[in-house]
Amino acid sequence: MGMTTRGAAITVIANETGAVAPTPVASANEQPTEAPASAPAQKFTMSVTNEQGFYPNSFTAKKNLSVELEVDVKADISGCMDTMIGSDYDIAYRLKPGKNTVRFTPTKVGKLDLTCPMGIPMGEFTITN
Repeated sequence: MGMTTRGAAITVIANETGAVAPTPVASANEQPTEAPASAPAQKFTMSVTNEQGFYPNSFTAKKNLSVELEVDVKADISGCMDTMIGSDYDIAYRLKPGKNTVRFTPTKVGKLDLTCPMGIPMGEFTITN
């Protein structure tokens, strides 16, 4: 969205020692490691429309079983709303028009918020044993 604070600046400092290599960063569509292929995936669906937004947006999943969330984008989404973030599981998925499948495996009990990069809620998972 191009938002910055007036007078903000970024200073790039060269790594002159060569002792520290940069850590590779996963691409926006790369998914975290999943459960073994033999375990059945928990499947959920969500639609994105102008009338209802992200709906349904609340799900319950079991810990340690792979999750497949199919997001059917039927509305024109832009800006930060086209990227779904789940920071607890390193989820960063760029949504495109049509059906998208977000995959992850929850490893702890609790709540997982799915948001845009700016923190606007898109959905949530309650993870149970």
